[in-house]
Amino acid sequence: MRTSPAYGTCGAVMIEWDRISNSGNPVYEQKVEVKAMDGTFYSANLGCGTSTTMNLCVVPSSTLMKAPYNLKPGILVVARVAVQFSEWTLEIKENTTGTRVSTGKVPSAMQAPVVRKNPDNSFSIQWNVN
Repeated sequence: MRTSPAYGTCGAVMIEWDRISNSGNPVYEQKVEVKAMDGTFYSANLGCGTSTTMNLCVVPSSTLMKAPYNLKPGILVVARVAVQFSEWTLEIKENTTGTRVSTGKVPSAMQAPVVRKNPDNSFSIQWNVN
């Protein structure tokens, strides 16, 4: 189970897990859940879909900052998945590392960088984002 920034989006979180091999037995359901600020896990299937062939989904940080999750910017996104086979369910343990909720705001402008040569002949670059 992994969470990471979703590339090509602004502030979205990709939830990904390893595909489960069950000797050809079909997967009947997959349930993706995200841990809310209060410690309760809530379904993320609305944002992730319910395809039995998926092993990743993308959830916007704006969704994670609303009820029922109520996550704040900077908080680790903790997710888990349950994969239902015909006679048993495999629960994939939640992640303990990964990406954090982002505000999803794109900076309006970057100021011109300032380059400084240091006494040891190295240099440093500094810039600000508005």
